[in-house]
Amino acid sequence: MNYFPDGEHRRQLLAALRASEPGVEELWLRHFALGGEVGKMEIEAYLALRS
Repeated sequence: MNYFPDGEHRRQLLAALRASEPGVEELWLRHFALGGEVGKMEIEAYLALRS
């Protein structure tokens, strides 16, 4: 597994989201469909954090 410096995962995720433009609702639904247990609010909060 590749490890990134602090905040790099978040930066890459935000860049990918901006490029593909899914909404938080769609992102959460995909996460949930893959077996994720994190709620929509937690995803929104994670994306709102700034490194």
